Amino acid sequence: MQAALLTMQSSFVLQGFYCETTCHQLAAWEDKDNLKKNGKLVGNGLPQLLTDDEFMQHVWEHDNEKIQKEAEKVD
Repeated sequence: MQAALLTMQSSFVLQGFYCETTCHQLAAWEDKDNLKKNGKLVGNGLPQLLTDDEFMQHVWEHDNEKIQKEAEKVD
C-alpha cells in the first residue's frame, strides 16, 4: 500500500516538473515567434532620431507589411 502511494506521488512530482518545463519552453518559443513577426524598429542599426526621414520611411514600410500580413490572414 505504501509502495503504491510512493510510486503515485513520485509520478505526480515528475509529471508536474515535466509540465512546468514544457510550459516555459512553449512560452519562450511563442515569444521568439512574436519577435520575429513584429520586427524591431529601434535597435537594429537605424538612426535613433525618430523624425529622421530614413527612419520614418522604415516605419511606414513596416506598418504596410503588417497590414498586408493581416489582410492575407483574413483572406
